Amino acid sequence: MAEVSQPIVSVIPDDEGKEKFKKSGDVAFYRRQMEGPNLQHRALLDTLVLTERGARFELLEPDTQTKLLLSVSPCKNDTVRILIDEMEPIKARYRVPDVITGELQCEQLRVERRSKLCVSLSWSSGRHQICVWHFPFRLEILCEDKVMVTFNSRSKLWFETLQDPTRRGCEGRASSHGSESQEDTLWKETFRQFVDVKANGPSSVGSDLSLHGFSHVFGLPEHADGLQLRDTRDGDAYRLFNLDVFAYDLQSRLGLYGSVPLVLAHKQDRTLGVFWLNASDTFVNVHYSSSDHQAGEIPSLRRRRRDSQTDVHWLSESGLIDCLVSAGARSTAGLQQYAQLT
Repeated sequence: MAEVSQPIVSVIPDDEGKEKFKKSGDVAFYRRQMEGPNLQHRALLDTLVLTERGARFELLEPDTQTKLLLSVSPCKNDTVRILIDEMEPIKARYRVPDVITGELQCEQLRVERRSKLCVSLSWSSGRHQICVWHFPFRLEILCEDKVMVTFNSRSKLWFETLQDPTRRGCEGRASSHGSESQEDTLWKETFRQFVDVKANGPSSVGSDLSLHGFSHVFGLPEHADGLQLRDTRDGDAYRLFNLDVFAYDLQSRLGLYGSVPLVLAHKQDRTLGVFWLNASDTFVNVHYSSSDHQAGEIPSLRRRRRDSQTDVHWLSESGLIDCLVSAGARSTAGLQQYAQLT
C-alpha cells in the first residue's frame, strides 16, 4: 500500500528573530541627530560665487566654527540640486557613482535681489527662483513667486566632519555635539556581537525639507507598507537598508530588497520629487501638518482653509548631502524627471 505523503506546512514563528534587527533607537547616528540641538547655521552671503553650474555659498556653524560649502545648481528639467560638503575635509567624502545618467545640464543663475538677510536668484524665464537666507540658514525654491520647498526649514541640518584618529578626543566630541558618555559610540558602535569601527569618527549628515501645500507623499520603495507614506511620529522612521527577510511583516518601515531614496508629493496641479542621493544607512521621518495629522478631529471645511504642509527629514550615516528637488507641473512629470535623472 502506497504511503500517503503529508502536506508541507510553512510555519512562521511569531516575533521570533525580531531582536536581530536594529530599531532606529539602536542606531547611534540617528540618536545623535534626533536628540541633539538644532544647529543654527549661517549662510555667509558675501561669499556668493556664480558659476556656469549655479552658485556657491559658505555655511558656518558658529558653536564649532565648522565651515561647509553649499552648491546650488538649477537644471534644465526643472530640477534643483543642493550639494553640501566640507570646506576642507581631511579626505574626500564618499560620493555615489553610477546613478545620475550623465552630466546634468545646468542653467545660468542671476541675482534678482540681494540684502543682508537673503539673496534671491533666478534662471531661464524667471519662473523659478531660489532664495538663500542668512540666519538661520534656509533655502527656498519658488515657482511663480510662491514657495514650494524649504530646505532646512526646521534647522535640522547636521553635518559631522571627518576626524583625524590620531587627534581623537574632545575635538571629535565637539564636532558631533555629543556628551562624554557618547564618546564610545562616536568611534565604535556595537550591536549584539557586531562591532562597527568608525575609522575617521562620526560622519553622519541630515536635513529636513518642508513641502508647502502638499498633504500626500509617496515613495521610498521597497517597504511593505501602504501606498501613501505614514506619519512617523507614532513609531519608527522609514529605514533605507537592504534586507532579505523571510516572511516580512506588513505595515513595516524596515527595508527589504532594495532602497530607493525618492519621495513624491502630489496635489491636484503639481507633483514634487525629492531624491536624496546617499548610499549609506538612512532613515526618513515624515510629518504631516497638524491639520492633516489630526484629520479625523477637524471638520473638512476648516481643514480646507488651512495650508497643508509635509516635512520630510532625511538622516544618513555618512557621505555628503546631495539632494535633488524636481518640480513637475503634472502628476506624471515627477516620475519622468526621475527616470531621466537616474
